[in-house]
Amino acid sequence: MMLNTQKTVSRFLQFSLVATALALAGCNNDTGSSKLPGSAHDHDHGSESISVKKIGTPLRVSQVAGHHDVQQLAAFASGNKKLYLVTPEKNLYVDFDWSNGSDATRSQHSFDGHGEHFLVLDTDGKLHILETAEDSANWSYKGGVQVVSAASITAGAKLTVSAAEDKAFITDPDPAHAAGSSKIQVVDLEAGSLLTVIDLAFSLSNAGIAWTGEAAEHEHGAAPAAAIHPGRLIVASSDARAHVYDLDSASFLGDFALDHAPSAIYASPGNRYAVIAQRPATAAHQVQFVDSGLSASGENAPALLGYKLLGTTPAHYRSVDGLAALFFDGGSGPRFSLFSDASLAGGAVLASENSLAAHHGIAEPRGDVVLASKADRSGVLVYHRHDDHFHEEGTVAEECQGLHGGGSNASWSGFGCNDGILVVGLAEEHEH
Repeated sequence: MMLNTQKTVSRFLQFSLVATALALAGCNNDTGSSKLPGSAHDHDHGSESISVKKIGTPLRVSQVAGHHDVQQLAAFASGNKKLYLVTPEKNLYVDFDWSNGSDATRSQHSFDGHGEHFLVLDTDGKLHILETAEDSANWSYKGGVQVVSAASITAGAKLTVSAAEDKAFITDPDPAHAAGSSKIQVVDLEAGSLLTVIDLAFSLSNAGIAWTGEAAEHEHGAAPAAAIHPGRLIVASSDARAHVYDLDSASFLGDFALDHAPSAIYASPGNRYAVIAQRPATAAHQVQFVDSGLSASGENAPALLGYKLLGTTPAHYRSVDGLAALFFDGGSGPRFSLFSDASLAGGAVLASENSLAAHHGIAEPRGDVVLASKADRSGVLVYHRHDDHFHEEGTVAEECQGLHGGGSNASWSGFGCNDGILVVGLAEEHEH
């Protein structure tokens, strides 16, 4: 590892949100988006401010990941070989050799459910397991597991993690598999080894995989508590059907016909639903949702929700502390929508923003505040939610040219820039 403070540009800027020009009480519902019953409330602003730091790095940052229980943000530089561990509180970054000296590049990455491991799936099909620590200097390389082939990565292998157990799941659509069959590889993260393979009687879509279920109570550094249920996996087949696999019974509980072939599959912010984006070439783009049937209230049969979220080019999806924001790159419909598991259960989003110009962007949810990329991707806009819509309240007073990628921990949100990483922290909570 290499510690770098010489090239760090650190600026603490207090940015007062512009609220005086906004009609804060009794806002009209002006977006046309669905409204969650019982969610209407007025907002009072306190002496709200934002802390901003720009931490310079030698290479452009293009991907950022965070976890609520991990102090550092993990940032990948362009080319996906260089990993920076960024500690906003200390205004520094550390170079970390995630590949243990190999020449592979990053294909995908994720923190595990409890933030004790950071996982990197490389272009050769090897899963690298890093152990996190309170200080970036104490992160360590735990080991690597060859999970799939390089051909499977090319064919669209995807990674998801359990929030109930220390396990990772990787789809394995290797073209060498028999026709009409694919596999899901299961990795024990504590042991650093492969477990039983899940054989599939269909060919996988390259849209991805989502773990759904109830997260286990867990203290960092301690053994996970027993989960109520190990969870259910949602994957899509090449014929545009969403399949639900129950990890407790080791069996499929059913499948559902989707309107269109999915482009991506994510877990909802509370892990109950699969969020399935669809970008067909000759029809309206949309998002469908599969209810896994697992929640704190018990176990039920999975179901395809009737509710659909419409919008052009659903792209960046971000989930932070029970809220998710989906950014739509295209011209029509919402620019981004905010939702929770509770709002999806009610057949609605919490709020949508329609005025921001179309671009390949990102929206990072932080409670009632959403941090979104400017249309020219030169910085970050601040939006505050009012009932079912947003008010833009200003621009973070630090540039981030070429903004791409974002991630959050408990205190900070980070965005990749041409010259490093922009980190933004909300100094105070909103009063309601």
